[in-house]
Amino acid sequence: MKKAQHQVPEETRERHGYVISHNDFPHQDYTANTNSYLIIKNLHPQQTLQIKFLVFDLYPSGGRSCKYDYLEVSKTVSETRRFCSEPANEPALQRWYNFTASGSTMELKFKTDENPTVGKGFYFEYRGK
Repeated sequence: MKKAQHQVPEETRERHGYVISHNDFPHQDYTANTNSYLIIKNLHPQQTLQIKFLVFDLYPSGGRSCKYDYLEVSKTVSETRRFCSEPANEPALQRWYNFTASGSTMELKFKTDENPTVGKGFYFEYRGK
């Protein structure tokens, strides 16, 4: 029997703000089987979206592929970057990461697998420049 996935409604944000991985952050860990999406809109083509992680605590994710628990930033279908708790893909805290928008929106996806062992989640600031 396949477990039901925890589906969070799609959310849309403007060009500056803060994002937490789940509603109970930081008091409780995130849940297994999560798929949540965030769309940042009103970007200008070629505008830079900057993300700075203030907290990042995900369950280790199976090597460089980040196949278990991850945050994915997509500027197009073919251009994505995954962040997870693996040395090669774990973001440095308090550092701005730059993503150049190819259109007027950018999508962020938080995905977790069915493993009940999880972490605190993440918290980051973003801004369009």
